[in-house]
Amino acid sequence: TVQIFLLLCDSENIIVAKNQNSGIEYSNDGIEHDQIQKDIVNILEGGSDALKKRMQKLNL
Repeated sequence: TVQIFLLLCDSENIIVAKNQNSGIEYSNDGIEHDQIQKDIVNILEGGSDALKKRMQKLNL
């Protein structure tokens, strides 16, 4: 089961929660980091196009 919670957030600190066999694993970083971008594309609706638009809006 995948649950996605969308909150008003700061793109400088994105928190990703993944359900692993041993429990929930958390990671966090800014939107400019490659792994966070991969997680965003895999999790959020709109995929890479939505991420590109957001990054343009943030001048990244």
